[in-house]
Amino acid sequence: MTPARSRERIAAASRTHPYKELVEKAGLSIVIDDIEGRFVYFNRSFAEIFGYTPAEMKGRSLCDIVHPDDADKVRRQHGERMEGRAGSTRYEFKGWTKTRQDVYLEVFAYPIREKGRIVGTQSYLWDVTARRKTELELERTLETLRTMTGGIINVVHRLVDLRDPYTGIHQRRTADLARAIAREMGLPADMVDGIRMAGLIHDIGKIAVPAEILSKPARLTAIEYDLMKTHAATGARILDSIDFPWPIARIVRQHHERLDGSGYPDGLSGDSILLEARILGVADVVEAMITDRPYRAALDIDEAIAEIEGRSGTLYDPNVVEACLRLFQAKGFRFNLSLPYTGTDALAL
Repeated sequence: MTPARSRERIAAASRTHPYKELVEKAGLSIVIDDIEGRFVYFNRSFAEIFGYTPAEMKGRSLCDIVHPDDADKVRRQHGERMEGRAGSTRYEFKGWTKTRQDVYLEVFAYPIREKGRIVGTQSYLWDVTARRKTELELERTLETLRTMTGGIINVVHRLVDLRDPYTGIHQRRTADLARAIAREMGLPADMVDGIRMAGLIHDIGKIAVPAEILSKPARLTAIEYDLMKTHAATGARILDSIDFPWPIARIVRQHHERLDGSGYPDGLSGDSILLEARILGVADVVEAMITDRPYRAALDIDEAIAEIEGRSGTLYDPNVVEACLRLFQAKGFRFNLSLPYTGTDALAL
């Protein structure tokens, strides 16, 4: 049977169907198209979605109602059904009205067969424009908030950098390694972003530590070290009043906690330490060891690797350590030790 004859038979059956009036008045949009995507039958609701009268819709095809952005997707879906490579399918696409306004449709489509041959598609459509526009607006709002958060992080980072350039650079490089570890562990993108944001400001509490202690060219005394250790809790208090979309203040407070409970400021252990803080803690140690300090020259990367590997499971999370080792030993991760902080990195996620 020719395609034209198939279209005539489908159209005739639609006109004489006993439930024709119910279908025409249904809020659900129904359409039948042929193997070439031309409309053989449609109810009034289908025409009205796209701003056409039933008379205007006659003779039209998929290419008249699908937005160019989604033309390839719809064409591929239709082609796979016509070739028998797909059964029923449900998906969304962006459509175009008569006046070229965007509409969003959810469609359930399945192939029509005659004597074993596929001759067209029957589809049911729901107008989801209001829902999709709400989602798009929410996405724009979230992106705006994300940009604003990045700006706050940059300001805080710069404050630390201006007072103590060493700490500023340390924070940036620690954040880069922490992000790389989180990605290597396969963590969700949003969690990765939060880890890097926390890394960029994890030493904000050091603004309350006297400058002569931060830059002392010798090892700290016990009293000086105790004062230095207050920076984690101080940083958390500074950040606690900011409503970040991530637990930034808790991550900052916990980045010196250790698995065996020997860390500070709260002596947390095991899973009571946030995973983000466990990741940041490893990155913090590695970066600090291979960078020049006021009281010693930088150590070799192998020494830093030996430190975290030797204390894996006691001080450091084994999964975090394994990911860090893969980065350095198998994937060639290296710090860019010569690149200064530019003030825009918090946004470059």
